[in-house]
Amino acid sequence: MSRVSIKFYLDKKSTKPQKTIFAYIGGGSNKRFVKHSGYKINPKDWDLKNQRAKRTYIDASIVNAHLTYLESRINDLNASLFRKETSISNETFNRELDKIFNKQVTEDHSKKFTDAFNEFLKVKRNQLSPRTIQKYNSLLSHLTDYKKDTGNEVDFLKIDNRFKDNFNNYLIDTKKQTNNTIEKYFSCLKTFLKWAFESEYHNNTNFAKFHFKKIQPPVIALTLEELKTLQKFNYKKEVKYDRVRDIFLFACATGQRFSDVMAFNFVTDMEKDAWILRTIKTNTDIKIPISKAAKKIISKYKSFGNQFPQISNQKFNDYIKEACKKAEINKPTINIKYQGNKRIEEEKPKYEFVSSKTGRKTFVTVSHELGMSIEDIRYITGHTNLRTTKAYLYNDYNHVKKVFSDTWDKALRSK
Repeated sequence: MSRVSIKFYLDKKSTKPQKTIFAYIGGGSNKRFVKHSGYKINPKDWDLKNQRAKRTYIDASIVNAHLTYLESRINDLNASLFRKETSISNETFNRELDKIFNKQVTEDHSKKFTDAFNEFLKVKRNQLSPRTIQKYNSLLSHLTDYKKDTGNEVDFLKIDNRFKDNFNNYLIDTKKQTNNTIEKYFSCLKTFLKWAFESEYHNNTNFAKFHFKKIQPPVIALTLEELKTLQKFNYKKEVKYDRVRDIFLFACATGQRFSDVMAFNFVTDMEKDAWILRTIKTNTDIKIPISKAAKKIISKYKSFGNQFPQISNQKFNDYIKEACKKAEINKPTINIKYQGNKRIEEEKPKYEFVSSKTGRKTFVTVSHELGMSIEDIRYITGHTNLRTTKAYLYNDYNHVKKVFSDTWDKALRSK
């Protein structure tokens, strides 16, 4: 077999929406080989001419990289066998093909999982935010505990549906993680495995098939009245609560993340009445209007330097809960979480659920209620799409009822 032709095509016989991608391998002999690539795809996402997934397909880069990998391995195999023998039997060639398509990798060519993960963190430490790096470290810690507690090895060759199910159950049963937290961990895991695949540390692409549905949690935000109550409350000599309240109100007035508010420089980041922000999380530039309320807060802290008094996220979350408690932000509030198929409802005073993230959600909610368009809100928050902005929006029933009544009462009165 002096040369081979390789074509990828979809299974036309299948009646299911997702069609198997087959590799058709032909050569000089009459023998043809058909192998399962390990992937399925909807025909609408398949580029028939280029024999690859369309660029618009969500996992296109992974699928196409794997098909290119198979193509390269087959050509290398053919060249290697042809150099060794003048005539290669179909049986020998097919046996070697099976090694490629069954993903048989020798230990010498498979980089250790943990070593690769640590290398990934080292490479990405200047590209990802500290909170994101912390998330990856937590994932690695859970994977280490999973191996220790269950005796199951964690390596590239064993990342498959069985691993996904076992690790998912471990996070639920042993680590008591919620479904949304688990979804974030698997998203991080997929990012790492894709990086490792592209770095040629493994050729296992089972991870591309891992999909978890994120459940939108209830949005907990302060109402405009609660915001005014918090603004007017006098903490007297309790300086720490006064400061976290002001930082929280500034986040509510600007719609920005805690990390960006803490990094905000009153001098170098200001341009007239606007905050020129390069976000820490997304590394994008936003020009944010500064309201009179936000200016007042800045003026209060200029004597301390060019930034707000620094505080860790954890301490801030502890203090803002206590600050809201003292201001009697205590409306009974229900938060809903899911662990596996178990729905968990927590009813507590609202202050118990207030955190650094609540400021951003309050900005979106109150701005919308005051008449700002969702598109303008999206611009200020820096979200790349409206779906993310809407996920921060709490639709208060009383507000919806008022808008509904005003709309329909006005319409009926006009007739």
